Parts: sequence; structure tokens; C-alpha cells
Amino acid sequence: MINLILTIVLFFSTFKIYAGCDFNTGRYLKELNNPKSIENIKIEVLKFRKFIKNYYRIILSKTKNIPPKFRKKFNAKVIVNYNFGTCSFKARVWQNGDWKDHIGIINGKPIRSLNVKLEYGNILNSVKFKLLIPSTRNDLSEVLATVILRELGFISPETFKVYVTLNGVNSQMLFQEDSRKEMLERNKRREGPIFEGDETLVWSSNGREKSKDNISLARFVNKKWFLKGNESAFISLRAMQRIQNAYLINTNNTTLSYYIQPNINNKQLFDDYNLFLLAMGGTHGLILHNRKYYYNSFTDDFEPIYYDGDIKIEKNYFGWQGLNHPVVRFSLRENSKIPKLDLILSESFEKKITSEFKKRITENSNRTDKFVVTKLNTFKHNISKINDLITPKFEYLNFNDFISSDSKNYISKVAKKKLDQEMITDIYLKNNEYYLTHYNGTTSKVNNKKVIKILSDLKLNNKRTIFLSNNKNFDSLNNYLINDFPTLKGKIYRSRGTSLSYSNNLNTITINQKYSSDWILFSDFDFSDGTKIIFNGKKKKEKELNSQRFNKFGLTGCLNIYNSNFVNTKFDLKNGGCEDSINIVNSSGTIDYISVNNAFSDGVDIDFSDLNIINLAINSSNNDCFDVSGGTYFLNTVDLKNCNDKGISVGEKSELDAKHVRILNSAIGISSKDFSKTIVNYLEATSQVCYEAMQKKQEFGGAYLQINNLRCKGDRNVDSNSIAIIK
Repeated sequence: MINLILTIVLFFSTFKIYAGCDFNTGRYLKELNNPKSIENIKIEVLKFRKFIKNYYRIILSKTKNIPPKFRKKFNAKVIVNYNFGTCSFKARVWQNGDWKDHIGIINGKPIRSLNVKLEYGNILNSVKFKLLIPSTRNDLSEVLATVILRELGFISPETFKVYVTLNGVNSQMLFQEDSRKEMLERNKRREGPIFEGDETLVWSSNGREKSKDNISLARFVNKKWFLKGNESAFISLRAMQRIQNAYLINTNNTTLSYYIQPNINNKQLFDDYNLFLLAMGGTHGLILHNRKYYYNSFTDDFEPIYYDGDIKIEKNYFGWQGLNHPVVRFSLRENSKIPKLDLILSESFEKKITSEFKKRITENSNRTDKFVVTKLNTFKHNISKINDLITPKFEYLNFNDFISSDSKNYISKVAKKKLDQEMITDIYLKNNEYYLTHYNGTTSKVNNKKVIKILSDLKLNNKRTIFLSNNKNFDSLNNYLINDFPTLKGKIYRSRGTSLSYSNNLNTITINQKYSSDWILFSDFDFSDGTKIIFNGKKKKEKELNSQRFNKFGLTGCLNIYNSNFVNTKFDLKNGGCEDSINIVNSSGTIDYISVNNAFSDGVDIDFSDLNIINLAINSSNNDCFDVSGGTYFLNTVDLKNCNDKGISVGEKSELDAKHVRILNSAIGISSKDFSKTIVNYLEATSQVCYEAMQKKQEFGGAYLQINNLRCKGDRNVDSNSIAIIK
């Protein structure tokens, strides 16, 4: 008779510091996601004298703005002191900001806004971030605005106030993460193209050149994503074409100043964003060259990314044009109130915003309590004031009346301003080679690095070059929307070879593939109680592999489900030939069972979701059987067989609770990774490795794994940054 033994796999005696931390990050999953846990950030620039010289050169420069030549990068050490330990990272730092308000003096000593890139490790999942002099972003108003916008569903960077010591100089600064993969995933979006307004023409040594606003278009931001493969390049080019044409429409009509509409499907998204930012006095963030965008391949539309709104939450203040601002007249919808107005005015909204705001400030006092209450009430007043404009007498503006995408008008403006700029009208891939069509009709062949140079740096062979195209050959997800089943609540997109039938009596959807590359997407779906989905796939051949794990629409699954709700839904899939037999993203509810047989790669992949799965059965997956990330998941009964890699993979800040798990013949039974917390009540496994807990990505830390009852004779892998508690 063996008594219950609690085994805690912690290597305290031989603890190896991982990623510069003197503590096990797997023990502090919640704390490392809470800005309040940070006591201070200390930065030691290694070449201190040169760093100070760089500071004074900026001050003494005769320009109004900060000259680019003074944004020199310096090696540094970044030390993060938490209330439970310390992390020390190598980093690169350099000057941030356009204007000289980003340099200053505190107590007679120099301070400056900085860009910081960590060579390893992270701070609240951020690898690259800004430390800003608070006055450059209106201090706590910036923190509050990011919290409000994130709660309203918009992409917003993690922003909080923190104590900083920069080479011995103490101050308080605003921490704000950069627009990167980590920011998208924090906001529950999959990595994809990011764009921003082009500022290269509107800044000179003399400051802002407003005369060039009407010839400045957009640029691509995340170069590395484009270079990952043909699929990400195709998605980027398609999105770039659309955002450039949206800017072109804007430059052709002065009435559209501050207003842009890049969307085909969800046009209301940008209108709502405009109005919320106006209610916070954030018109600075609506200026075209200040805007940032994320292209969401699931919706085939863009989403605004909040950035630098210069927030001034004051009663009846809506920017310098007030309620006469054309943005108001374009953004309001006749006969309908502002969406989410009831949510904004609710008591629960105020409680959530107040709670999240207090996590992100250095001081909690009567003064800060009064600040958040006053500013929130002001925001509510202002948004209600805008909503009151919706009357029959209000003079709405229709965006369609102002659309003019004539590139000749734009070219004429460029010529008048004597700007030496070449234009590429088409970029296409043929036999793994890129071909450019120039404005004069000639063509040239280039590699992918030169293409991204055009999209991002706006240069080709050191000459200013932009991509501006009306090419209709870019395939769009909207071309695959079907309307054959009006009784089903949601949108269905499918490839040409995918057939679909629906039995109303049986409440069953049957899907058949003609080719292994065929796919189907259910978007914004409400599955009725007990809906059953049967998927019959085609076995994939090795030569059909994509260069990336997703197709040209960003879909990884044969069966894809996005932003949907389940009520006792049932899934029966076989012979899925895609990266995932089924991929569920941004969804919630209860799934009665998922059965997968003979998956070419992953059986089930779920991201950013909140799901209860009562029964899960998977037999034969060439990769992971069940893979989740960025969400909260409950599994009742699990039966997995023949998983070539992991039976259950839990990653990227997920929480998974499983009751009874049986895994036969897998390389790894259960894997808990990257700030994930996994609790399993019972695990029976015949695996080479029974379980593992570890950190795999820089933007995360260790993981937590608890198994209350284990029957497995394989190996155990736990890195020095993680915890496994086994009974």
C-alpha cells in the first residue's frame, strides 16, 4: 500500500537562472502578468559618456524635432525588480519621439524617452517597448485611454506607469509596448500584417511639413512576417493594396481629413473607433500619418490600433473642431445609437475600468481615485453628447459620395511638390520570383527582400518608391462567401472544392472535401443547441505541403471557426489534410464532443477561446492531437491515440483543467508551456515523455503543471523555470 506522495519538481538545489531571473517564473504566472508587481525598472547604459553626449547633441541641435541621426542605439542592461525577485536582461536602447519634449531635466539631471529592445527575456510579455516621459502622452490619461479602448474590443498596447532609474536618475515613466506580435496576441489576435501612416514626408529638420500630408500614404511595419513565406507575403500584398487605396481616396478629397475607411465588411468598426477617440479628445490619433492598422485575415478587414492619441478627456472637448468635425458627420449612423453605449454607461464597465486602471499606476490614493472617476464620467458625458446628435435634422455625410481613387490626381500632386518618387502598380509572384510592374509599363524581377523594402522603407535601389495598385487579381476571402443556408446564423466561406449540405431535421451540417487543400470557415456563428458537424476530408500528399502552416487567407484548418458560440455542439472529422483538422479561434461555449480520425498534422487547434469540451477523442495525428493557446479550457473525458508529437499541448498563457485523460502511444503525453497553467485530475499515458513543463518563447516564461493522479512510466521533462506538481 503506497501512501499519497506529493512530488514537487523544483530544482532549488541546482537552480539555474533562466533568462536572467533569480526566481522560477512558473511560480508567478499571475504576478508576472500584473504591472503592479513591478517595483521599478533600472537601466544601465554601458557607454554612459557617449549616451550623455548623444543627449546634449539633441538639445543643442537647431532643429525643432529630434534629428534621425541622433537615434543611435546603445547596449544596456535592464534590471526589473519585482516584489518577489529580480530579472536582468541584455538590451539595446535608443532615443524615442519626434519632438524635443521627449528629452528633459528632472532635479537638474537629464531624462529622455527611450525605445528598448530586450535581447532575451520580457517584461509583461513585451520584448520591445517604449519608456516615455509621462507629459509626452498626457500622463495618466494615456493609461486610462488604453484600458477603455481594450475593454471596448479595440487593439490597444499595454501601457502603465512605472518607476525607472536611468543611469542613476530616478523618475516615473510610461511603459508602452510596441506594435508587434506580442501586442496582437495580448489582444487575442493572430499574428498578421501591421500598417501605419507614412511619416517620412511630413517631418523635416524644421519640424512638421503639413503641405505634404496629402501625398503621404501608408507603409508596412512588420517586415519579418512578410519574409516568412509566400502565404504571408500574399496576405501582406493584398492588404497593402487596400490600405494604400484607402489613403489615396483620402488624399483626393480635403473633406475626408482625419477620416479613413479601409474596410469592405465591417465599416462600422472605424466609425465607432473615431467617435470613442473624439469623446476622449484624442483627435491626434486620428491624423492619417499617426494611425496604425492590423489586417485581420479571418474577417478580411482592417482594425485600428490605438497609438498616440494625445488624450485630453475634458467635458465637451472633441478636438479643435468640436462636434462640427467632419469625422462626426461621417461616423454617425442614422436611426441607430452608438454601439456599446449601454455598456459604457453601465456600472460593471466602470468597475472593470477602475480595477484595470489601478493595476497600471504607481500611486493609489484619493487623488487617483478622483481622477479615474472624473475622467470616466467625462468620457460618458462626451459620448452621450455625440449620441444625442443622431436626429432627423442632423447633416450626415455619406462616405460613398466622396470616393475618388484616381491615381492621376495623386501623381499630379506629387509632381507639383517636386517629389522624386517612383510608383509600382503591380507586384506578383511567379515561379518563386517577384515581378514588379512600374508606372511606365516596364517590368523588373526582384527578390522578396527588395519587395519588403518597397512596402516598408518605401525605397527601391535607394530611390523613393511606393506601391499603389488597382490590380483586381488579388484574391479576396469575400469571393468565397456563400448564402445558401439562410436559416443558419452566421457567415460561411468555403473553397470551390468544398461541398456543404444542411439537414434541418437532424440539425446536421455535412462537409466534404474534393481536394486536401480545400477549406471552410464559419464566422460570427451561433450554433443552435446540439448542432452536429460532419467533416469528410481527403488524405493529403506530402508534395502538397504549403511553405507555411496557413493558406493565402491565413487559415490553418480544413474546418475553421472564428468568433462563434457553441451550445452542446458535436464534431466528427476524419482525414483532415490541413495543418489543423479543425481550428477554433476567439470562440466560447460548450462542445458536447469532438471526434477526429487520421489528421495529417494537428487534430484540434484552439486559440484565444473559452470552451468546455465534454468528450474529446482523437486517433492518429501526425503532429499534436490537441493544441490550445491564449485561452481558458475545460476537458471532461479525453481519449487520445497515436499522437506523433504531443497528446495535449497547452501554450501561451492558457489555463486548462482536465478531469480524466487517457493518452496512448504519443511522443509526449502533456506539455504545459510559456506561462500556461495546466491541472489534470487523472492521466494515464503510454508515452516516451509522460509530461513536460517549460518555456519555449522569449515573450513568455515558465509553466505550471499539476497532475493529481498519474499512471505513466515514461520520462519527465521540467526546465528550471517551470513547476510540475505530481501526485
